[in-house]
Amino acid sequence: SGMCIRDREYGVLAQEVEKVFPNLVSKHGKYKTVNYAGLTSVMVNAMNELEVKLQAQRRVLDENDRLIQELEAMLEERWMFGL
Repeated sequence: SGMCIRDREYGVLAQEVEKVFPNLVSKHGKYKTVNYAGLTSVMVNAMNELEVKLQAQRRVLDENDRLIQELEAMLEERWMFGL
């Protein structure tokens, strides 16, 4: 839903875009059209926001990996010395 694929051309359904960004859809008679230039900037901004979130998640995962390694080392040390 939302993406139409025909002969390697990609598009969006105006009705789907209109639900979220009504200002990017125009009506011409019985047809609706999408302002792709406006949609492109919205999509680029959304991708940038997702990249920032992804980087933050990577930092959390890296920190968790570091903590797991630290805890594993502590457990191994305790096991080796019978503590």
